[in-house]
Amino acid sequence: MNKSFRTNKSSVSKNIPEIQTKNRLKKTDWEPVAEWYTHYLNNDPDSYHAKVIVPNLIRLLGTLNNKIILDVGCGEGSITTILAEQAKHVDGFDASASLVEAAKKQKTKATFFVHDSRITIPRKHGLYDHAVCVLAIQNMDNLHAVLSNIYDALKPDGMFSLVTIHPAFRVPQESDWHYEEKRQAQGRVTYTYLSEKKISIVLAPSQRNSAHTTTFHRPLQVYAKCLQNAGFLIRRIEEWISHKESQKGPRQHIEDTARKEIPMFMYIEVVKGK
Repeated sequence: MNKSFRTNKSSVSKNIPEIQTKNRLKKTDWEPVAEWYTHYLNNDPDSYHAKVIVPNLIRLLGTLNNKIILDVGCGEGSITTILAEQAKHVDGFDASASLVEAAKKQKTKATFFVHDSRITIPRKHGLYDHAVCVLAIQNMDNLHAVLSNIYDALKPDGMFSLVTIHPAFRVPQESDWHYEEKRQAQGRVTYTYLSEKKISIVLAPSQRNSAHTTTFHRPLQVYAKCLQNAGFLIRRIEEWISHKESQKGPRQHIEDTARKEIPMFMYIEVVKGK
């Protein structure tokens, strides 16, 4: 991902002390894939992050001047770094020590720390104007605890922006593309949807003992109920399509049409209720 950076670390607000935390976490299943994931996001200019996630997120977040932002599940820090170019201050945390170590190598004024999102965030309550969680919520269990901690971290009327794989059309191992010869059309088939699932994703299925990560599938109503129970009010939902195009061939137009009709990602924007 091609980015320009500003490296004035002294611009971090003096009113925001450094977080001093000890990593009491066991190693997560992201440790073995951290290097690959970091390389992918920082070196693939055609990634979903570069072409879909970042442009849409920046469009919806708007002006971040004088804002204090929290990036939940920040990974290797690329999103955090982009937000820090505009915001007053950005904190990013992740449960993976390897990914946080990679994030700290970013040329940014943001700060990073290792933390379990199921545990109260180590800042005073009501500090942040806005929180984001980009393609990470599906890797976190105990959704209610995670959302409750984000709620507590936000100022009154603070916003939370959530980006996830679309739960209706992109259920790992339980959904796929399907071509219908009679209709001359392509669509998505989903075998299960309403049941919550814990799914192991193998990085390289053809390799023996390949690393894996864990994904939690939840239907849209679970996200809505958990957000409501945590105290949030849903303000906006958007569905984002893939930017990819098929190679030339007899089904190119059919495949590209399906890709434009069936979203790959879902964006949920909520505000902290009173």
